Amino acid sequence: MEEEISSHGVTLDDDVSNSFLAILDQTNLQTSPHMRLVFEQQQKAMGTNKHAQRWHPHFIEFCLSIHAKSSSVYSELRKSEKNPDGILYLPHERTLCDYRNHFKPGAGFVFENIELLKSITKNYEGPARYVVLVFDEMKIKGRLVFDKHSGKLIGFTSLGDPDLDFSTFEELEVATHVLAFMIRGVQTTLKFMLVYFLTQTVVSYQLAPIFWRAVAILELNCGLHIVAATSDGMSANRKFVRLHKHISGEDPDVLLINKTMSLFAPQRSIWFFADVPHLIKTTREGMLEHDVRKESRGGLPSGMSLY
Repeated sequence: MEEEISSHGVTLDDDVSNSFLAILDQTNLQTSPHMRLVFEQQQKAMGTNKHAQRWHPHFIEFCLSIHAKSSSVYSELRKSEKNPDGILYLPHERTLCDYRNHFKPGAGFVFENIELLKSITKNYEGPARYVVLVFDEMKIKGRLVFDKHSGKLIGFTSLGDPDLDFSTFEELEVATHVLAFMIRGVQTTLKFMLVYFLTQTVVSYQLAPIFWRAVAILELNCGLHIVAATSDGMSANRKFVRLHKHISGEDPDVLLINKTMSLFAPQRSIWFFADVPHLIKTTREGMLEHDVRKESRGGLPSGMSLY
């Protein structure tokens, strides 16, 4: 300790010194339990081997809050071998993972995840139970990862059901996209990731059974009411919407389908919405591709407004 102080210590002026003494005063620590806990954890960490650290649950919760806001800030704050100039002794990020995941995540509908959603929404009543189902496909870096807990290679295409995988894919390949379903509350701040699937670009006939299974779980199991579905305008999503032409009872010649009857709540309709920001971005990229700024043939006529 003396060697550390002599080599890394700095001289404080009277004002700063008095401030530190006031903070470390037992009276102040008693009036601020959180500050006292942080101080005690720092004292304990300084005198304990890094391989034998035991952290208080409330301190873990505090660290999770910081890490969730900014992982880079957490790394800067944490004193470690790679960052000896860190400010605080904090748990390793790998330790936080053990506390952050209440259950083992995976592709497909996970029972524990559905139970978590039910516990979050159990006190919702009336209009608070109306939600919107949002789904989108995102590109990921295709590679395989070995899961040491299950002994499996993760990263192959998976729709969450072995039978569905067998009937959909001729052979399992490395996934390049993730299809995610999220729900948003209409009158609440609810934001919940319901399920994700590993794919190689989904098509409409694959999307339909997954969508309706999600609706069934939300309506029949969770007691939530789906009133709308939102997605971007990619080809598979547009074809998926057109598949509901006969369910909605529309004239077969009608080109625009904007709603369908809910199969699990026939008294309600599910309205289909396009992701407006995504459509605007697509329009902008198309205009730039045709060099609209130079008023080429592919651009808008001079003076025409887009909105």
